Amino acid sequence: MTLDLSQELHPIPKPFPKGKKPRKFIGAGVKTQNWNEGRDDLKKKFGGWGITSCEIKFEGCLKDNFLGFAHTERRQHLTPEDVRNADKVVLACQPCHNTVDFEMARKESKDLLEGIIKNREPEE
Repeated sequence: MTLDLSQELHPIPKPFPKGKKPRKFIGAGVKTQNWNEGRDDLKKKFGGWGITSCEIKFEGCLKDNFLGFAHTERRQHLTPEDVRNADKVVLACQPCHNTVDFEMARKESKDLLEGIIKNREPEE
């Protein structure tokens, strides 16, 4: 004889849904850390020299707004020492930096930046 289980109720609770894994924070890499430290050094050097506005001065230049450092080479081709070297960098506003990096031929932009560096007269 079999048991009649139709009158029995044994509910099984639903399992909790699995949540998303929390993202792991990946810190800045060696190149980024070097660039951040190098940028601080360059700011001090350029401030000491009295260079506080865009050195490129193309049409549409923002002069002393949105400044950054335009390198003569792509960052992937620079050594950690070159990133910090003021002889490889020009202070540029964002529109001028964009023109040099993406709108000009690489050789032409390198020649332009090296010419600006060569003619620079820092106030020491």
